[in-house]
Amino acid sequence: MHVSCTHAIMVAEPCTRRGIILNRALPLQGHHIYRVRPLPGPELQEKNIMNYVLFDIDGTLWDAVPQMHASWNAVLESRPESAGRTLSLQEVYSLMGHTGEEIAAYTLPRLPEELRMDIMSEAFAREHEDLKTIPGTFYPGVGETMRQLSAAGYGIGIISNCQDGYIGIMLSHGGFRDFVIDSECSGRTGMPKGDNIRLLLERNHVSADDAVYVGDTYMDEAASRAAGVRFVFASYGFGKASCPDAVIRSISELPDILTGLFGGGLLGKSSAEFTSLLASPSSVPGGGGASALAGAIGAALGDMVGELTLGKKKYKDVEDEIREAMTAARALRVRLLSCVEKDAAAFEPLSRAYGIPKDDPDRERVMEACLKDAAAVPAEIFDLCCEAIEIQKIFAEKGSRLMISDAATGAALCRGALYGAAINVRVNTRLMKDRDYAEQLDRRIREKLETYSSLAQEIYTSVEQKLS
Repeated sequence: MHVSCTHAIMVAEPCTRRGIILNRALPLQGHHIYRVRPLPGPELQEKNIMNYVLFDIDGTLWDAVPQMHASWNAVLESRPESAGRTLSLQEVYSLMGHTGEEIAAYTLPRLPEELRMDIMSEAFAREHEDLKTIPGTFYPGVGETMRQLSAAGYGIGIISNCQDGYIGIMLSHGGFRDFVIDSECSGRTGMPKGDNIRLLLERNHVSADDAVYVGDTYMDEAASRAAGVRFVFASYGFGKASCPDAVIRSISELPDILTGLFGGGLLGKSSAEFTSLLASPSSVPGGGGASALAGAIGAALGDMVGELTLGKKKYKDVEDEIREAMTAARALRVRLLSCVEKDAAAFEPLSRAYGIPKDDPDRERVMEACLKDAAAVPAEIFDLCCEAIEIQKIFAEKGSRLMISDAATGAALCRGALYGAAINVRVNTRLMKDRDYAEQLDRRIREKLETYSSLAQEIYTSVEQKLS
C-alpha cells in the first residue's frame, strides 16, 4: 500500500504556453514537432509536481463531432473527386481517436493516398476554422476539475491523435489553458498516441509509473498500455474499454479516483504505518477508513481471481464475463481506496464542530451539516461494498476453481467492511436533528445490509462446499 503522494497535469501546443520554453523545431514526416520542457521556475517548484494526468480530447473533455460532421461534409460535397461521398454523424463518431491518415483511408478508400489526404486536410482545416466560432460542447465539470487537479499539484497534459492546431482551439474555448503544462498530437509528430505519451513523459522527466491517461476508447487504452501508463476510462464518452485501471462516469469523479491510484496522505503509508496510525489515539483513520480499505482488498482479491482465470482453455466461454467483472472490481477498488482519505477528511470538520460552545447560535446548524457529511462517506463505502459482493459472486461461480478460495475471502472481507461502514453511518445519524433524513438513511442501510450480508455468506458457503 506504499504509493508516492505528489502530483502533476499536461497538454502541448508549440511555444506560447506559459511556463514552457521552445528548444527547437525538427521536421518530421511533413510536420513540425516542437520540443518543449517545463521551466524550472517558482511556479512549478511550488507545485512539486511528480504525478501527471494526461487527457484525450474528443469524448473525454468535449464533444465536437456535430461540428466536425458539418465541416467535413461541406468539403466532401465541394470536391468532385469525392464522387458524392459524405459521412453520417454516427460514422464521424466512430472515427474519433483515429489519425488523419486513417480517417482519410476510411472516408475515401478508392482514391490515391495523396489525393484523399489533400481532401481530408482541407476538411480538417475547415473544421478548425468553424470550431473557432462554433466550439464543441465541454462535458460538465471539465473546467472545475482541471482547476481542482492543478490546485492539488497534479501536472496536466493533453495527448490526441488530432491535427496540429486542434488542441489550441479547444483550449481557447475551455478556460483552463493556464492549468496545462504540455501537449502533443499525431498531426504534429506523425507518431501514434502511445509514442506521443512516451515523448511527453520523457521531455518532462516523468516516469510512466507516475502518470495516467484519461480516455474513452479501446484505442486510448491500447495507447496507454503501449506507453506503460495506467488508463482511466471515461465511460461517458464515445467508446468502450477492455480492462481499464479505473472508470469514471463523469470527469468530476477524477480527483477522487486519482487519490486511489496515486495514493498520498494515508494511502501513502506502508501497511505497518497505516495500522500503527489506526492503533494510535488519533481520531483518523478510524472505522470508516478501515472499512474502505478492507473492501478495497476484497475487491482486489476478486480481480486477482479474474487475472488467473483468463487465458485458460477451460474458462474460454466465460472470458468476456470475467473481463467485465475485473473492470468493475478494479473500479470499485480504486473508489474504495479514495474513501480512506475522504472519510478522514469528512471527520475533521465534525471534530472541530464538537468544540463549538453550546451557547453558540450556529452550533446546531454547523453540527447538522457536519454530521450529514460524516455519514455520507461510510454510506458510500457501504454501497461500494454491496457492489463488490455482487462481483465476487461472479468470480466464485465462474473463476478458476484453483482460485475460488480467494473469491470467498474477498466476499468475507467485503462483508466485514459492510458492517463496519453501516455502524459508522449509524454513529452519525443517531445525533442528527433532521430525523426524517436520518431514519430514511438508516432504513436503506438496514435493508441492504440484510440482503448483501446474506449474499456474501452464500458465496462463502458455496465455495466451502465446492472445496469439500
